[in-house]
This record gives sequence, structure tokens and C-alpha cells, in this order.
Amino acid sequence: GYANQFGLKLEILWFGSDVCTKQEGAPSWVDANYQGVLNSSGQTLFSNDGKKKLDKTDPNLLAKEKATVTALMNHIRARIISQNYADVVVGFQVLNEPTVINTETGVAGTDRSHSAYANSKWSAGGYTDAVIFNSDVMYDYLNGLAQAVKTSDYSVWTRTNTAQEWGLFVNVIVKKASASNNYLDFVGQDPYVTTNSQAYAVVTN
Repeated sequence: GYANQFGLKLEILWFGSDVCTKQEGAPSWVDANYQGVLNSSGQTLFSNDGKKKLDKTDPNLLAKEKATVTALMNHIRARIISQNYADVVVGFQVLNEPTVINTETGVAGTDRSHSAYANSKWSAGGYTDAVIFNSDVMYDYLNGLAQAVKTSDYSVWTRTNTAQEWGLFVNVIVKKASASNNYLDFVGQDPYVTTNSQAYAVVTN
């Protein structure tokens, strides 16, 4: 309502099963009901927030999260129509600084998830490189959320950004560019710079 009143445009920031490497914002039942990332010994990885790192190869988690995003966007569209608002939402950030495995200092401990879901995907895809595997897992997850936005009643620009695992995200960008069913519009980097010259260097590189 305020955005419509003052002529502002908004981007939705999705706090889903993972943001800034953690489950920040996810309800406790998500932690309890979905697969966590396992190391090769079958141990669950935990983030600094004390919650397990959720496995992005869990099809139940992916389906639930996509359904929730679709419902959210449909609700926003219905609200805008009922109030005769302008199209105030112009973008949807499908996740902020996500990771596939836990890369926080002191809690990293695996090359990839070794859950039954992840092992099945690894075998079915004939993978031999964990980085490529993790890149594909990340892209499929983000693109699935973007698809939920694009196929909802309110299709807007979609994006994600990263501050960790940049090498992984380079592979995500390559896959995005060649995928025939890509729904993810933009991928960027959080540079965490403090001067104009540093920011300029990020843009030009």
C-alpha cells in the first residue's frame, strides 16, 4: 500500500530454506521435516545458527518451496487487483548468498552432500567432479524458484547473488546461458567493497 501511495517499486527477497548459508527465516518445521546435507560418513552438517544445512537435492523440499513461492506471488497479484494498485513489485530475488554445502569457517566438512537423494543424482548424472555437481544442484534449485515466479500469476524479473563459492556460481552462469528452460534472469556478486575504486574494479572485471 505504501509503495503504491508513494510511487515506489519493490523487489521481493525470498527467505527460503537457505539464505546467507543458513536457514535464516525458515520455520522450525522445515528443519525437522527435510533432508540435511550429509558428509561421506553420514553426519549432518550444521550452520552457525544451529540448524542443519538443508539438502537442495531433496525433491520434497524443492516442491514445497516452489509451491510456496507460487502461492506468494499469486497472493500479491490478487491483492494488487483487489486494491487497484499499480504493479509495484518488479523483481524477485530467489535467494541471497546461497550455498550448496556449508562453507562457513569451522563447519565445512564435505565435498558435496552424500544423502540418498544426492547420491542418486550423482549416479544418474554420471558425475565425477563435485564442483560441477554442486553447480548443477545450485542452478536447478535457483532456476526452480525462478520458474515458480515466472509461471505464477505475477511474473517479474528474477535474480540471485553470491558472496561465497564464486567459482561455483561461474558455472551456474554458464549453465544459465545455455539452458533452454532458464527462468533466472540475473546472477550477481556481493563484493563487500568500501570505496568507489573497488566497486568500479568489480564492475569492470
